[in-house]
Amino acid sequence: MNDQETTIAIDDFSEARNVVVTKFEIDYVVRRLEERVGNVTAAAKLSGMTRQNFQRLMKKHKIRAERYRNSRQNSQTPNADTK
Repeated sequence: MNDQETTIAIDDFSEARNVVVTKFEIDYVVRRLEERVGNVTAAAKLSGMTRQNFQRLMKKHKIRAERYRNSRQNSQTPNADTK
């Protein structure tokens, strides 16, 4: 299902908003962790958030910093395993 189908399938405003906010939160946290190579404190600071609030978002979406600690190394490796 692509983004356009998701938008069409969700008629309720609150549900649609929740879908968009959830996607934004996940994308944002992941991007910041990748930029700071899994350093939660640095990612939170870059985001203008406290570390605790950043970690709450990570926990809410089951995002683990460990996955991004070697992200620069993995992105430079041609056949890196992306578990």
